[in-house]
Amino acid sequence: MPLATDVQNRVSTQLLVELTNPGSSVPSASTVDTARLALAVADAQAEFRTRVGLAFDDTDARHVDAGIQGVLVKLEDYAGRSTEDAQRRRQRWADLLSALARSVGSRRRISPVSSGTLLPSTEAAQALPDFDRSRWRGLTPNMPGGGDATDDARGG
Repeated sequence: MPLATDVQNRVSTQLLVELTNPGSSVPSASTVDTARLALAVADAQAEFRTRVGLAFDDTDARHVDAGIQGVLVKLEDYAGRSTEDAQRRRQRWADLLSALARSVGSRRRISPVSSGTLLPSTEAAQALPDFDRSRWRGLTPNMPGGGDATDDARGG
């Protein structure tokens, strides 16, 4: 279901009429301005994508919840409402988007773990490390534009 439809199904019509017809330009408005609602939906989805790092998915309840809050925040911005309630709603929405970004979005972190049983080899004191031994010389690639691996060190 498109986000605009979700907003209309979940938010009171009176509130939507007030938010989509701000100011005294239409004092007797009794219907939702769907054009302004569509703009708010587009802007909320764009900010969702920017902050979460994922495209808005209207089949994911977490996205729909954040989207509805975002549309209301955008409509309040359009209406010029800067009340404490509007500022708290904007902060709650920003917090929700940050939480989504950490849990499912592009900022999700994967902790490094290993179940490997490899252990570092012990090397004798004053000996070359394994990767410096002569048996590896044939596997050392030539430097770009040079003849051997030491050309760069000699300035060649």
